[in-house]
Amino acid sequence: MTRRLSLAVALAAVTFVTFLSFAISTTTAPLSSMSPIPGTGTLGAAPSDTFSFIVAGDNRPASAADSQPKTPKHIFDSAAARHVAFVVWTGDMIYGLDSTNPSALAAQYKGFFKLAKRATVPVFAAPGNHEMDVKHKLGDTTIEVGNATMQQYYRKAFALADSTPIYGTFTYGNSRFILLNSEEIPAPSVSRAAFATASATVKLDPGYVSAQQLAWLGQVLDSNTSLHTFVFMHHPLHALKADMALDTASAAKVLALLGKHANISYVLASHEHLYYNVQTRDTTSPPGRTDPSTSPPYYLISGGAGAKLTGKPKDGGFHNYLTFTVRGTQVQATLNRLP
Repeated sequence: MTRRLSLAVALAAVTFVTFLSFAISTTTAPLSSMSPIPGTGTLGAAPSDTFSFIVAGDNRPASAADSQPKTPKHIFDSAAARHVAFVVWTGDMIYGLDSTNPSALAAQYKGFFKLAKRATVPVFAAPGNHEMDVKHKLGDTTIEVGNATMQQYYRKAFALADSTPIYGTFTYGNSRFILLNSEEIPAPSVSRAAFATASATVKLDPGYVSAQQLAWLGQVLDSNTSLHTFVFMHHPLHALKADMALDTASAAKVLALLGKHANISYVLASHEHLYYNVQTRDTTSPPGRTDPSTSPPYYLISGGAGAKLTGKPKDGGFHNYLTFTVRGTQVQATLNRLP
């Protein structure tokens, strides 16, 4: 048996039982289902169509034994100082990757949630692979795969019922915000892209978006009448390193849905620990927009909220977060570089 085949067989064995429990318990959510991180407040109605919000992702520590880096504290303190309406986090909030120690995971979530409260405004989050995956050893290779137990720990931390999907949407002012779960568990029979190469001995799950979530996304987009639309996820639809992007088939289906609608303003992801504009590979502030527009959305990667950086500064390898300001028909996007 080849190494590639043996890996596939092992993965099927690891995920089969956990997938069944996940598939049975997950149902489609109402269109307005996204709740902020517990303890960060409740999002009220927008007082006007002029407001700001912050986007960041990938702050997780280097190991389960490490404390949170300083960067997320700085970002949340900036949110409070700037009086933004809310914050959106695009995953990898904790180190995670260990479904055998629930008390350790609970402590990690508690630590991040404590930081998030410093923003003094609601903080919304899309899950990353560090929240959803678990490590397995296959010979000399460590693989990280989606795990239903990890998803249950996530639900517990975020106070989500078993029937509530780990994705959702909310509306604020004249804008719609859609947070996707790019870390779902596929059935063993589903063929996906090859694992990402994190290192010579570590392989990362390529991510997955289920047919159920795609149907939900289609419903949200079809019913959406907001002037501006922002979409968030952890695994990017496009990436500098091809194997760091969302599973090829899943990405194609999400892109097809987005392509049917003209009011998508920005699509934001992380997973790569750097910042850049996907279309131009530019590492300066993103372009602004005036909507309605038939222009395609801007795809941005902002994965510099504190995790170890993966690129040189000239290539976007610097800690960062983004600030968006909506003023009626206009959106201004600002890159905030951090030490």
